[in-house]
Amino acid sequence: MNTPGKTVRRAAMCGVAIAACGAAVAGEAIASHSKLAQRERPGELVVAAPVVTSSSGPCSLLSTKQVETITGRTVKRRTLAPLGPTCIYQFRRGSEITLVVEAVSFSRVSRQLRDRTRTSVGHRSAACGKLGETVMYVSLPAGRVLAIQASCSVAGRIGAIAVRKLVA
Repeated sequence: MNTPGKTVRRAAMCGVAIAACGAAVAGEAIASHSKLAQRERPGELVVAAPVVTSSSGPCSLLSTKQVETITGRTVKRRTLAPLGPTCIYQFRRGSEITLVVEAVSFSRVSRQLRDRTRTSVGHRSAACGKLGETVMYVSLPAGRVLAIQASCSVAGRIGAIAVRKLVA
């Protein structure tokens, strides 16, 4: 079952790469919920601002029906969370898919992924791996990144649709 705290943590995982992921020292800086932060070198914190893609944000990238077609599952609820902003597609049994677009270096965020797989989505460089949960980063023009929290295969299909709208 989803609790408010669980939803916030999942949205933050997609929209906020925590510098402490992997091998952390307790008490290190963690970004605010509306910013992406990561450590490039010990002690160095890189922060990026969120990018709103349109008046309705990342939820305008895919319809509920498109997500249902890709996943083969019924979307219980689609929510635009102010963190990021992040679009959250919630399914029965508590699973979620999240999308966020942020201004950050693709190479920097993709280096943080464990078990990273490089690929392409809509002719854009992409990387999928673990950052707590599975997340795919897709490189966008102007130093932006699309982050999709979902399995790599699902994220790739979602990313292909979203990228067409983001680079048009």
